[in-house]
Amino acid sequence: MKILARLLTYGVSEVLNRLAPIITSFILAKKLGAESFGELSLIVVGVEILFIFISNNIQAVSRIEFFKRNTEEYIEFSKNAFCFSFFVFFFSLLLIGILSLIEADASLLLLPCIALFRSMAQFYLSTLQCSKESWSYFKVQITFILVFFVSFSLTLNYGIYSWILSMLIAVISQAIIGMVLVRKKTGICIFPLAFHRKLNWSQVKFGYSFMPQALGWWMKSGLDRYIISFSYGLSILGKYSLSYQFASSIMILVSALNLTIVPEINSLIKQKKNLANDKVNKIYFASFTLIVVSSLAIYFLSTIIIEYYFQDYDKAISYLPFPLISLMIQASSLIMMNELYFRDHGWFVARLVFLNFLLQGVLSFLLSKSFGIEAVLINSILFNLVLFTFVLVKVNNSRAI
Repeated sequence: MKILARLLTYGVSEVLNRLAPIITSFILAKKLGAESFGELSLIVVGVEILFIFISNNIQAVSRIEFFKRNTEEYIEFSKNAFCFSFFVFFFSLLLIGILSLIEADASLLLLPCIALFRSMAQFYLSTLQCSKESWSYFKVQITFILVFFVSFSLTLNYGIYSWILSMLIAVISQAIIGMVLVRKKTGICIFPLAFHRKLNWSQVKFGYSFMPQALGWWMKSGLDRYIISFSYGLSILGKYSLSYQFASSIMILVSALNLTIVPEINSLIKQKKNLANDKVNKIYFASFTLIVVSSLAIYFLSTIIIEYYFQDYDKAISYLPFPLISLMIQASSLIMMNELYFRDHGWFVARLVFLNFLLQGVLSFLLSKSFGIEAVLINSILFNLVLFTFVLVKVNNSRAI
């Protein structure tokens, strides 16, 4: 019952948290049109790549370090992590500043700020998750949702800038509430500005061991969008982005599942018993079944909404099956990767994801020169199948050791 209660709490918070940007993007899609919506899609991708470098995968590393360190060591880890994040933030701010001068768009300077505060918020959320403080986790997520919606409503007339301003205000609020609740519920006082003057480079390198994987995931979605924009135009990108937004709803479920099952899977694997593997397999089977059923529901609901509300996005329905199938396979891989992380195969996962989606990006670019967008989208599905196969084989092999 405790697992079910946590799943429900995490599920509701993740659904609401993910839906906030999705719903507002739908509003902007209707208001801006396909071409401007394609431009917003590129901005979102830009924030994602900045988050990858500034966060140094703090949300993934903290979930591992929390169980391997005592409280004092975990605080030292956090200080070092924040120190590095601020260093990369100032460097990226300099680079984006040059770009903003070239593009004559000062709003671009806000993108690294979004990435920095999002990194802080994700760290506090990971700490609350590992502490099994699901209700506090929920409060932090709700803070983001409420602030984002209020800010978006007040700035709606600013178009694309409305999304940028709302996201910045929301992640700042989320980080502050997260810091307060971590201290209150866990007794761990972690202040982002209380960092070390001297970096622990071994810890930085550990964070960067996840970097190829993070870049790989970014190439999976981000690089495809740049390729589509370059080869087929912003209007086609806008229509594809709308279908992708609907399909990405399945990742809300995966986030909720991961938040719930990761502590359970890690506890079972720690027992090092065959019976534990059987229980983990049952968790996988239940998760895969839920992913497939949810994907079908998303498809039927999305087609109805697009047909009746987004008439200007005529090709979005025909694009929808491609990202949905691709993400369904990707979601299944993500569920199993948790076991590989715990068994210290993180570097294998990182290299696999990076190389797999680097090859996908190269091939997608080549295909875009001679074929329609459908070839690029089918290519995405095939490479997700390759990823799933390698992950499944590695999980089986790691158990045999």
